[in-house]
Amino acid sequence: MKLLMIGLISLLMGMPSKIFDSNSVQKGDDPKLKIYYFHGERRCFTCNSIEKHTKTTLDSYFAKELEKGLITYEVINIDKAENKAIAKKFNVVSSSLFIEKKVAAAYEKVNLTNFAFSNGKNEAKYIAEFKKKLDELLK
Repeated sequence: MKLLMIGLISLLMGMPSKIFDSNSVQKGDDPKLKIYYFHGERRCFTCNSIEKHTKTTLDSYFAKELEKGLITYEVINIDKAENKAIAKKFNVVSSSLFIEKKVAAAYEKVNLTNFAFSNGKNEAKYIAEFKKKLDELLK
């Protein structure tokens, strides 16, 4: 029995600490935030800026969350046939920015389109305010 206990302790000590972290998310789990940037074939300067600033914010401040799968980010061309269903789900017909936040077993939609277009031409302001919004949603 003593030998079995020593073997078990040795095995557990050699395991990665992440296994015991109840807050860790394994890839494949449902993400806490799903970010969607929708666009059409024709895009203006602001539309392109929204995509760029969103990606910059995520890569600069939320790389770990992206890697762990806590946050996902998709850029979706709504003019492509394969994207019609998701465009319909969000009721989008033009460039839009949405976040789905996991609440219990479902997702709640957060429409950030007005924010994105109001700040899309000001990179520093967009990134600072988008980071703040994501930090709030991750709480």
